Amino acid sequence: SVYNPDFVCLSFYKIFGYPTGIGALLVKNDSATILKKKYWGGGTIAVSIAQENYKEYRTGVSERFEDGTVDFANIALLKHGFQCINNLGMDAIQKHTFCLTQYLYKELAALRHNNGSPVCEIYGNHISNDLTKQGPILSLNFLRPDGTFIGYNEVQQLASLNNIHIRTGCFCNPGACQKYLKLSIQDIKSNYQSGHVCWDSHDIINGKPTGAIRISPTYITTWEDIFAVIQFIQQYFVKTEVAQYVKDNSQTQDSPMLSKIIVYP
Repeated sequence: SVYNPDFVCLSFYKIFGYPTGIGALLVKNDSATILKKKYWGGGTIAVSIAQENYKEYRTGVSERFEDGTVDFANIALLKHGFQCINNLGMDAIQKHTFCLTQYLYKELAALRHNNGSPVCEIYGNHISNDLTKQGPILSLNFLRPDGTFIGYNEVQQLASLNNIHIRTGCFCNPGACQKYLKLSIQDIKSNYQSGHVCWDSHDIINGKPTGAIRISPTYITTWEDIFAVIQFIQQYFVKTEVAQYVKDNSQTQDSPMLSKIIVYP
């Protein structure tokens, strides 16, 4: 092995997409003594006394740290996930998702409003065109023709109505969120004092987004899926023509016309 880590944590959901809520911690036996338990549950002790604060843990590493009944139903499903990954091959999956992501990045980066301003603010290292430097995710925010941000909650609601699944917010990565959105420490504290917390609907505060939109192509994503995402963005977030006004002879001023109403939860 090139690397010899003492601990490796992983999420099977991030690899297969299903089952959710299950992962693993790989521990080198020589390093297991570093881990200290703060509590204990069923199956992890060799002996305990109810009348005294006394217990002795089981000797095996997994026995000592797997409290209670393990999620055996989902563990049984992991076999099919590994079979799928092995049949496709990680190299093929990496190339497939990289091509999808890079195509999507180039298409969205080229989108312009009718006044020439960009439609998307894209985060990451996609410009490198190197699959070793940028994974198959596209994080971005949408901009209006005047350069102001569109809240990610609006985007998520519209995407749901169009059967497109995206993630929004900071994706459990506050450090990257703060870096790419250019949020200062004071911004974070001020947003919290204003009532903003994780998972709420406060997506724009003082003109700055509090999170972003993430599109994540996977091994089951098709080119048709990518085309559908691009079409969705072009339909709802690209301004292609100047608003038209019709002269009403009964009024002294031009009146705007209502051309479209979009209702979402």
